[in-house]
Amino acid sequence: NDTTMVNKNISIRFVYIGETTNPNPSYSNPVNSLGAPVRLSLQTSIQNAVSDPSVKGIILIGKGPKTFSAGADIREFNSKSNVESSPDIPSLTDLCHLIASCPKPTVAAIRGVALGGGFELALSCHFRICTSDAKLGLPEVNIGLIPGAGGTQRLPRL
Repeated sequence: NDTTMVNKNISIRFVYIGETTNPNPSYSNPVNSLGAPVRLSLQTSIQNAVSDPSVKGIILIGKGPKTFSAGADIREFNSKSNVESSPDIPSLTDLCHLIASCPKPTVAAIRGVALGGGFELALSCHFRICTSDAKLGLPEVNIGLIPGAGGTQRLPRL
């Protein structure tokens, strides 16, 4: 799920948003949405990078060339929350807190879109870098929803 780049004794861990260990072969995630399997995979990858003393930094990058993360997984909107049904699956708020409080530098490498929860994930990183055509935003406010993972606090602080 993640890759380590070693250069002159400095290891950087790449954590890919959208990759999961989901055993369901029909699970498709073309926009790197932050469903339960992805959140769990991100949490595990970040915790592994933090506990590895050879890793000096973490870069979050979207799986595939077009999307960092489009945010929440709409397949979970009308179902009982996976967070309620399994305490092992982190909420987006928990994941953003894990990233923001990470003792190692975290960088969001943004290409394509980072919207909603995906943008909140990027805002949680210590640093952000994006391509010139990246699209960033919290579109949920257009339908009366408040970003729920700290985006309203982190964005004005940039």
